[in-house]
Order: sequence, then structure tokens, then C-alpha cells
Amino acid sequence: METKLIEGVPPLANDKEILALLAEEHDPNGPSGKAMDIALLGSDGRLYRTVRAWGLGEYLGIAQGLEGLGLTNTGRALKAHGIRFDDVFSG
Repeated sequence: METKLIEGVPPLANDKEILALLAEEHDPNGPSGKAMDIALLGSDGRLYRTVRAWGLGEYLGIAQGLEGLGLTNTGRALKAHGIRFDDVFSG
């Protein structure tokens, strides 16, 4: 799993909880499977964090965890920063 904070865009108030979730779902054995990209939108609707999960297991753990933290899968398509995101979550 890889994550990147977009400079100059304010993160969600619970970003520390999101980072803890990402650390928990990270597969210590390294990349295994297809890369799946997730966009996190801040309260202003702008992309503030990107997440790349490696494989379906890591992706599902992250997606379910984000929903558990109150984020919503928007179901919309997004391409930004040269990445076509598989899912977009908003807080």
C-alpha cells in the first residue's frame, strides 16, 4: 500500500484515523496483485490524499475501513495527477 498527501489541500479532520487504518491494512509482504487506486476528497470536495492498494484483499480492507470511519464511496470516476482512480471516497 502506498499513500500520498496532496500539498496545499486541507485533509479531513480524521486523517490520523485514516492513516492508522492504512497502516493496519498494509500488507507487510509487499505488493501482490493488481494496483488499485483510491482518491480521498476533503471536506471542500478536492482531492487531498491518494491511496494505492496492491491486490483485492488489501483494497477491500481499506475500502471497508474507510466506510467504517464514515467516508462514502461516491461511485464517480476521477482522473487526476495522472491517475485514473478506481474509487473515490468523500468525508
